Amino acid sequence: MVAQRRRVSLHAMSAPTADASAHPALPAVIEPLDPAARARSIERVLVVTFGLNVAAAAVKLAAAWWTGSLALGAGGIDSLFDGAANVFGLVAIRLAARPPDSNHPYGHRKFETLVAVVIAMLLFVTCGRLAWTAVEAIPAVLAGTAGAVVTPLAILSPIAAFAFNWVAATYEGRMGRRLGSELLVSDAGHTRADAGVSLALVGGLAAVHAGYPLVDPLLSLAIAGVIARTGVEIARSTSEVLSDAAVFEPAVVAAMAAGVPGVAGTHKIRSRGPSDAASIDLHVQVDPALSIGEAHAIGHAVAAELRRGLAGVVDVVVHVEPDWSPPSARDRHRRDDEDDEAAGFAP
Repeated sequence: MVAQRRRVSLHAMSAPTADASAHPALPAVIEPLDPAARARSIERVLVVTFGLNVAAAAVKLAAAWWTGSLALGAGGIDSLFDGAANVFGLVAIRLAARPPDSNHPYGHRKFETLVAVVIAMLLFVTCGRLAWTAVEAIPAVLAGTAGAVVTPLAILSPIAAFAFNWVAATYEGRMGRRLGSELLVSDAGHTRADAGVSLALVGGLAAVHAGYPLVDPLLSLAIAGVIARTGVEIARSTSEVLSDAAVFEPAVVAAMAAGVPGVAGTHKIRSRGPSDAASIDLHVQVDPALSIGEAHAIGHAVAAELRRGLAGVVDVVVHVEPDWSPPSARDRHRRDDEDDEAAGFAP
């Protein structure tokens, strides 16, 4: 499971448009679904992926029981973790789909991210257990008192598991980018790594069958390393969401806001949250001669433009303030004060 997070830069906004397949690390255009419809779509994807992951785990674990292979057992546990992640994901989606309330005014979307963190922690625990078992088995294998008994038929099990893994990863990754779900994209990354593990198992079992039993515990150690790497990648990317790392470069937001008629300048631009549920707040400077109603309308136009032009934005707060920097504005303000004094109003 590898969490994918985008940070939109001004260079990316000005670059030629490419399809999502050319940049698999970037989410495709997020479908404009309401939260309830999005949650139902993600749930369907997770149910299908769960079935494929359980099938892959069953094939590997059955072969591990039959042959006594530590590597097959580690690969089966890895696939079983994929299925468990799908179950956790279903729970997270139900929680994240809840509407905002008084305790969670920004909604419950970060529950998806929190579940990804829990999965990363479980991956680290599993990695440690697999590595310890493999290290314990190495002396016995070297002494010839233990080892896997691999037949040509057993080598077919990771090939079948690879097919299940690859179908699950491809489907889940495509739907995750389409729906803008960090959880689906993350889980697809882990399943794709699991497909690579299945291919490695084919070669490892063939080596054991050829008379190199030490390959089995060593391959189990390598699989534990893959699991650990996946956990590190999840922890790194989810920490960006939980620590409120910027989702958009301020220059991108400033450039879009500057295109709205009446905007004289912007500053104090901030963004945070998941890439498909981001929040932006900024200060917009307008002509001080404008009425409150006119300035307020410009603020609304800026918010609408940012929601339209930046995928995944769900909340925009615009602070409108007068721009005193241009000399013409200062002169106009001074003339207005003079007119007010002439009319009998206090300056």
